[in-house]
Amino acid sequence: MNIDLAVVLCLANEKKNQPFDDYCAGVVSRMLAQNPDERAFLQQYDIHYYIADNPSDNSVARVVDADDNDDLENGRHFAIVFNRDILARLDTEDSMAFVIGHELSHILYRKDFGDVKELAYGEEACCDCNAIRLMRGGGYNLLDIAAVDALYPCLPEGMESRLSERRAFIQRNDISMTSALGKSMPLQKDTFIHLQKEPWKRENIFEQGEPDVARIIAEMVDIIERGDRDSFKRGLRDFLEQKSTEEATKLVMNILGQVMPKFSPVTEMIATCRHRKKIYNHPVVMMSDIVMEQFNRSGKKLLPPADVQIVAKYMQENRLYFEQRDRRLWEPLRKTMAAATMFGSNNIGGRI
Repeated sequence: MNIDLAVVLCLANEKKNQPFDDYCAGVVSRMLAQNPDERAFLQQYDIHYYIADNPSDNSVARVVDADDNDDLENGRHFAIVFNRDILARLDTEDSMAFVIGHELSHILYRKDFGDVKELAYGEEACCDCNAIRLMRGGGYNLLDIAAVDALYPCLPEGMESRLSERRAFIQRNDISMTSALGKSMPLQKDTFIHLQKEPWKRENIFEQGEPDVARIIAEMVDIIERGDRDSFKRGLRDFLEQKSTEEATKLVMNILGQVMPKFSPVTEMIATCRHRKKIYNHPVVMMSDIVMEQFNRSGKKLLPPADVQIVAKYMQENRLYFEQRDRRLWEPLRKTMAAATMFGSNNIGGRI
């Protein structure tokens, strides 16, 4: 399940979801404060928390791989997606901590962290037991786990043995269920209960007349914050298809000539950014397949001189990305620019 699909499930855009993401991260920070090994291990991964309306799912939360494959073993970017209506039935942060601890434990389990797999016999029971250990480290009330169990009046298949393994773990480790009695914290429902129910959708600026380059760049800036690059790209593709090859390639070069100096180098972002979605939304990355499509079109291409200089310099400074990571997508533009060079400096920036 990729990050775009996870976000489509969410009730609000990234900016409005941020308080909920921060709240969950705070719960995690508290649980990991006394568990430094787990904290260091999980810091290798990009994990964010979302809220969703999903009536067809009766689980309170799920952890999904946020890359292109649905594979917790190989993924590095994860989304823990909560079902809002079910989460709202809990009253304490302590109950939520158990849910979060359980979902994080799936990542630890699949990544073969420490002895998580030794805690019980099945994966679900292992994740329950590890969540109890994390809760205890954070000083959460273990008695509030019962509220999570009560969400399911009819025990699902395998739940009896799971509860038995959980009880055995508690007894084996001499864990006191009443050590934090009376210290439960109320669940901060205001971080998710009033989020808009309908997924936010980007307006199509290309249906509102012909936008200038500045308007297109402004939309790209907004995509960094709010996402939904796919609807923007569909609109841009349709817009370019209505133009001649000369007009389309000129517009693409105009866009690149403005976004390349405006945003952080793409190679630097890939190396340092922990948020995969922000990398996907970087305007240079977002333009990659569009560049390939437009510069593979038949007909003469138009390369404005000022934009050519900016693009050539940027491609040289970010060779790792353009020559290794996305070479296939950018090769048509490279070949066009190289051909212009072969015809002499006077032709650079002209038609070819």
